[in-house]
Amino acid sequence: MVLAAERMGRTMPGSSLATRHLKGEPLHPTLAAGIEAEAASFHNQIRRDAALVTQANKHAEALKVEFGFQSAPQVAPSPKAARPRSMRP
Repeated sequence: MVLAAERMGRTMPGSSLATRHLKGEPLHPTLAAGIEAEAASFHNQIRRDAALVTQANKHAEALKVEFGFQSAPQVAPSPKAARPRSMRP
């Protein structure tokens, strides 16, 4: 969300760290927590405005594609998989 906020015109100090992290570079846990705090703060600023939330989500989806993250396909479980198998020989 830090990068989405930046694309929406906000100044986000952790954007370069967030970019490095999304590219796969390891970050110290303290730095990652700082990025998380920025994202939470941004969320709290926009959460009551549906238009801003929609805009941020669109940017987040674009970032997901840009950095090569894909959603796992939603597959319904088969009816056979839901039934327990008998332990009888």
